[in-house]
Amino acid sequence: NLSFDDKELTVVSTREANGFAVITLTQKDDPGAGQLLLGFTANPFALKKWRVIDAQNMITEIELFRLEENIPLDKSLFVYSDPVTGEHPGYNE
Repeated sequence: NLSFDDKELTVVSTREANGFAVITLTQKDDPGAGQLLLGFTANPFALKKWRVIDAQNMITEIELFRLEENIPLDKSLFVYSDPVTGEHPGYNE
């Protein structure tokens, strides 16, 4: 199931392009801030790429390929550092 919060996001368009189903979104309260384009493959239906276009029309695009799933990762790879104190709350080394 895929849903978008219609209180915060506007679906600008949906289309098919280059083998992807593309959904274009903007923020409802500030559509001029930019757009988010999500690219999904059809079979299996999966998010494979996204593009962010900011208010200055600068583009950042991420594409996922050669994915490996269910790889065990050490939890120490994911650490939050408080930007003010530099501490790692909830992290035990």
